[in-house]
Amino acid sequence: RQLVDLGYIEAPSENAETAIRRATVDKLSNLAEVHIAKREYARAKELLTELMALAPNRGRDRLRLANCHLHLDELDQCRAILDEILGKQPDGPWANFLSGQVKLKQGDDAAALDHFKRADAAGYSSRWLQFRLGMAYLKTRDWDTAETAFDKALDLDPDFAQAYRGLAVVCYGRDQFEDSVRHALRSVSLLYHQPMAHYYLGLGLAATGRVNQAIEALGHALSQAPKFQGARRA
Repeated sequence: RQLVDLGYIEAPSENAETAIRRATVDKLSNLAEVHIAKREYARAKELLTELMALAPNRGRDRLRLANCHLHLDELDQCRAILDEILGKQPDGPWANFLSGQVKLKQGDDAAALDHFKRADAAGYSSRWLQFRLGMAYLKTRDWDTAETAFDKALDLDPDFAQAYRGLAVVCYGRDQFEDSVRHALRSVSLLYHQPMAHYYLGLGLAATGRVNQAIEALGHALSQAPKFQGARRA
């Protein structure tokens, strides 16, 4: 209203209260996006909760709220939102992707894989979806399908460190130790703080007889994750 009076903008053609409400919703949505980008999920959750009170039918913002709950390990709240959305849209790609992550956290690998497959079939293009698919296939020792998923992730982002880590695991599972070392080195060169990547680098180096280098790599894994008992045993 002040801007209208000053001549900076034209008076809205719609009801002023409706215009103010819409502007408030847009402000909350944009500000929440900033906090999500900064990984400040608690603050983003507060903003999106306020937004939902004003505009409960904004589907994308409801999914973003579910995503905040997921990152805050508030799984019951996350599932409540996702179950409602999937009840109306069973093949919703983002809802299935988030549901798959909830199932992974709950230890239900089979249900997680089903949700990830649904998201993939719906055309959800995401390096993280392909990575999650690859990780799910690793648990079933389906090396070929896992490799395909990690390769797809790298097609979307050639510098995706976690996908190289996945390929290191695939190659180690196949006893392709030199390739495992190569992928693990690429992974830690892109993102150094990865205990699991250093762990598989150590295992690959040990398997190829480079024991001193293996000890160094496993030491890095333990320095980053002191309770990593697998690395300690190795």
